[in-house]
Amino acid sequence: MAFTHTLQRNWVGNGTSKNSSVEYSGDSQVSLDTTVADSQTDQQETIAFSQANLQSVYIHSDQAITVEFNSTVGAGGSITLVANVPYIWHTGSYFTNLITADVTTTYWTNASGATATIRLEAVYN
Repeated sequence: MAFTHTLQRNWVGNGTSKNSSVEYSGDSQVSLDTTVADSQTDQQETIAFSQANLQSVYIHSDQAITVEFNSTVGAGGSITLVANVPYIWHTGSYFTNLITADVTTTYWTNASGATATIRLEAVYN
């Protein structure tokens, strides 16, 4: 079974707009939908996916929060998310993937002042 992420890109300005979308597919996907209380340090969430075969990843938090992969010191990389600004990486990205190893677990730290609602979606082969 194939799983697909569709990423939409839009621009609007000066009375014009540009819209496009791109799809990334893989044989497997992982989803995480959780909350992290304010002042929580290293809340562990067990999820697993292959970084080497990653096609697309989307991570969103409604609060500023840090996620570390595979250990509480980010042995597989770490990302500091800005509230309501998702981390999006895909194989066609201009940027280097901040997830640096196959993922077996995540650790979430929230010092934002409010409970954070998290969504992670990854598709890989």
